[in-house]
Amino acid sequence: MNSESTIGRGANICIMALLTSIIVFASGFMPLFGTVLLALSAVPGFLVLLANGIPWFCGYGLLTIFSMSRIGGWSAALMLIPMLLIPAGFFAFLIRSGIDTFKSFFISLTISCFFSLSFWMISPVMGDAGVEMWKQAEYLNVWAQSFEKAVIEKVESIENVKVRESYIDAMPIFLNEAREWFEFLGCLIPFSFFFGWHFFSLLLISLVGWKLSRKYAVSFEPLPDFSTWKFDWKLIWLFVAGWVMYYSADSLFNPSLSHLAKVVGANFLAISKFLYMVMGFSLLFWLFETYKLGVPNRIGLSLLAVLFNQLLVWFGIIDIWADFRAAAAKKPGISETDDDDSFF
Repeated sequence: MNSESTIGRGANICIMALLTSIIVFASGFMPLFGTVLLALSAVPGFLVLLANGIPWFCGYGLLTIFSMSRIGGWSAALMLIPMLLIPAGFFAFLIRSGIDTFKSFFISLTISCFFSLSFWMISPVMGDAGVEMWKQAEYLNVWAQSFEKAVIEKVESIENVKVRESYIDAMPIFLNEAREWFEFLGCLIPFSFFFGWHFFSLLLISLVGWKLSRKYAVSFEPLPDFSTWKFDWKLIWLFVAGWVMYYSADSLFNPSLSHLAKVVGANFLAISKFLYMVMGFSLLFWLFETYKLGVPNRIGLSLLAVLFNQLLVWFGIIDIWADFRAAAAKKPGISETDDDDSFF
């Protein structure tokens, strides 16, 4: 490598590190688009490793951490390691190593989740920002208590005696359901939240990185069409294990083991159901493409699918064995719908 090439790459990496820090900083001032911006801030690092290799990516990472420490402090800068640098780095490294993009995506997702969990365990030593991460479960308990108090006050303020009494009779069932929901949500902190964040960020990294990769004289296969996404049938064991552990945890005599079983089971359930819902959406998009549905139809059916997301989960589970797409491919004569037809 000649000196001009080295200087050019070094300057490019400095620009990339500064760009990442600016995007991360800007994301804090845009509540609606902050999450998207934060995820997009990992794209420069992804492209740096993909185009230049690990040594240059390490230099980029150090520059990013240093520049972010000048902007938001060392605690915020170090949090970029599990949030952005590890996912983008592993994803690019696996693709650069010749591993299929779809497999690279989920391998990177798994590694990033466990690395984030390890980082979360030691986060309080990083200062106030790290301590705040540990308080999320406490905040959820406060919200749950505030919600219960607000419901009780609202029911008691109803002037009509008969209506108030009917609500009072139904309130214990409703509040019990709400407590169970908040308890389940509390068990998901932090692992399932890490899973959701890394899934979203890696998806954006893949889509945007693929669009920009040609400018850096690198290329990689994009993720397969969403309508073709399928997961291994063994995912069902994660779902079954989660269901058994979560709903049988109270039968354990040891409180610590009971809590551990409930937390692990809740996360197994949440992650497996999320992946099955993704499969359900993939099946829905396959139907869109197969039957040539217009945009209004697609929007309407997608909104209905969000409302009835449990149906998507079960369609995702059933599709593993029924394989609707393979069965339909054997049948000739797919009907078409005009693009101007409206779902409504």
